[in-house]
Amino acid sequence: MTRGTTPTLTLSIDNADLSTLKNMYITFSQETRKLIKVYQAGSDNNQIEIDVENSEVAVSLTQDETLKFKPGPVDIQVRYTNNADSAYATNIVRIDMGRILQEGAIEWLN
Repeated sequence: MTRGTTPTLTLSIDNADLSTLKNMYITFSQETRKLIKVYQAGSDNNQIEIDVENSEVAVSLTQDETLKFKPGPVDIQVRYTNNADSAYATNIVRIDMGRILQEGAIEWLN
């Protein structure tokens, strides 16, 4: 992942039955910086797309969100609950946040 870009990450959730998903958090963490994306069943404002059949989730980040991180490792973890209120967490995955040469978001001109 690179700072200042708009990536969509697809994460596989092994051995998960997402058909009974109630809530989900995807947390991106680097030192004191944190970004949390949220899914709540029945909400129209979800920040995570769920693929129940393939046990995958997709999350998109904005330029401003990726710019909050500095170049280097970023930890990602998915936590979720189901309709029975059982709570689950994935192992923490570490990805590299790449650097950019021109700081800031790309502004679109009309």
